[in-house]
Amino acid sequence: MTALTVGLLWSELFGFPVRVWLVPLVAALAQWEFYAMAQSGGWPAQKKIGIAAGLIWTTSGLWWPWGELTASAFLTGVMLLLFVRAVLAQAVEGAPVRIGVTLLGILGIPFLLVYLAWMPWHWAVFCILVSKVGDSCAYFAGSAFGRHKLIPAVSPNKSWEGAVASLLGALLASWAFWSWNSTLSEHPLWIILLIGSVTNVGAQLGDLSESLLKRGCKVKDSAALIPVAGGMFDLVDSFLLAAPTLYFILTLFNIPS
Repeated sequence: MTALTVGLLWSELFGFPVRVWLVPLVAALAQWEFYAMAQSGGWPAQKKIGIAAGLIWTTSGLWWPWGELTASAFLTGVMLLLFVRAVLAQAVEGAPVRIGVTLLGILGIPFLLVYLAWMPWHWAVFCILVSKVGDSCAYFAGSAFGRHKLIPAVSPNKSWEGAVASLLGALLASWAFWSWNSTLSEHPLWIILLIGSVTNVGAQLGDLSESLLKRGCKVKDSAALIPVAGGMFDLVDSFLLAAPTLYFILTLFNIPS
């Protein structure tokens, strides 16, 4: 999946705007899975409104005719719609839960995942590599050497050994991509390694956040709830915090693209 995604993003060099459709599609599938997971745990949501709002946000750069759709305007519109829908439907019982879970599905997935589409393609590839290479290293090292639990109440299988291996794998991926990509190689290596390590920490926290929601809903395998999504929420969970983390680092330190 990582190789396929990187290959698709590479095609942007030849004029194919892959992320224009890839990010909205992935976000919608992940949202769909999240809402099914919440529903199974007894936390219903207004799924259609949530997914529609997510698609509006992730595609707004293509069609929004009144300039940039700001976050404040978008969230205001979402809250108005959720409240008006609940009032007109006279759905009093469980209204706070439906509104809250619907909003969480919007803010927790498309609202964060869209940062992958907002950054230049090479930084998007960097984010994917740092997240998924680290994730793979954590899995193998944790399985082989994991002895000390990281946060067992949230994710019983994750270990400190796996977390350290994830960080080391991310540093290796950062160095490899810095060596290969001419744009990144314009920056000192220590800056790239620092950015890679912070992004990897964001990726690990994103993974843990998904585990938190899954365990809170008492769901072991969310992909089994809605096979058409293909376990997409689990695949993109690390990007949910890694992508905005990387985006804000680049913006904060005014690192040119």
